[in-house]
Amino acid sequence: MERVIGRSRLRGLGVCLVFGAVFVLSVPARAQSTADVCPIPSGLSGQHATFLKQLMAKEDGDAGMILGALYSEGVSGIIPKDTAKSFACYRWAAERGNPLGQKELGLAYLEGRYVPKDPARAAELLKAPAEQNIQDAQFQLGKLYEQGSGVAEDKVEALKWYLLAAKPRKGNNPVRTGEANYMARQLEATLSQADVATANERAAAFVPALKKNTP
Repeated sequence: MERVIGRSRLRGLGVCLVFGAVFVLSVPARAQSTADVCPIPSGLSGQHATFLKQLMAKEDGDAGMILGALYSEGVSGIIPKDTAKSFACYRWAAERGNPLGQKELGLAYLEGRYVPKDPARAAELLKAPAEQNIQDAQFQLGKLYEQGSGVAEDKVEALKWYLLAAKPRKGNNPVRTGEANYMARQLEATLSQADVATANERAAAFVPALKKNTP
């Protein structure tokens, strides 16, 4: 089993975890302790547990992404699968500005998983990771703009995000790349040449947001 999350890898436990960069987003004050919200599994020990404790002590959202992935997949005989804890850990990561955590939380609001369905909140959360070149966030944001769901309908902006999600980049999902390309072609057929040109200009001018460290 291999679970890819970002760029730095933590090997062992049958899982490959990759971390993403950080984008700071304003979030509500944190009341519960990390141990209550996103606990380190009791079956996890040694250097891996120590590593995660160090990340959490630094309020590093990558810890939430690692634990979220572990709880999401489960590790036979070590970590039971627990989707509720997985979501809680992704939320913990999002609250600390982790773009992949923001994407996961945004998708939860988009689909109504563990939280009430809220397209506007989903769009707000997806914007930051989309601006950091997180492909799935770009694709989903494009759909929201095309449908006018949670944001004002803007088909030119939708096409921009589809075009960006369709760009082949290292780490991108080729299936999602194909879906984004299809959505872009379908939408282009409904727009004027001027609108298509504007969307392409916006996509060409796009510069990924700078990465920032969490506090």
